[in-house]
Amino acid sequence: MTDIFIIVIAGTFLLLVLGIFITFMTLNYQKKRPEHQKQIAELEESFQKEVLKSQIEMQEQTFLSISQEIHDNVGQILSLARLNMSTIEITGNVNASQKVKSSKELLDQAIEDLRDLSKRLNSKYTARQSLSSLIKF
Repeated sequence: MTDIFIIVIAGTFLLLVLGIFITFMTLNYQKKRPEHQKQIAELEESFQKEVLKSQIEMQEQTFLSISQEIHDNVGQILSLARLNMSTIEITGNVNASQKVKSSKELLDQAIEDLRDLSKRLNSKYTARQSLSSLIKF
């Protein structure tokens, strides 16, 4: 009978210790859970910022590339066309002379517009400009 009594007391004691241990672990888990969720949210936010930063860098690189292509290729072709138009000499034909003059003006305007566009696409140029001058465009 004393053996059974000792086994019952030891079993009860072990169940009590196990219950206390489970309660302690549950409370500890509940305490750390919000902190863990906060860390997860911070990591997600950091990840989203990095993704956005990468997208902006890629976009700036693309704009810079487009800007350089416009300035280097299309601008040079239009400048060459303008130069060729300037070398044309038309004597006597007023109508043709007027068309050449009008074409030169259109080429000048196209060259100026392309220069402005390539400047606005260049992030280095926009970084040097004031906010008010950028908003005007």
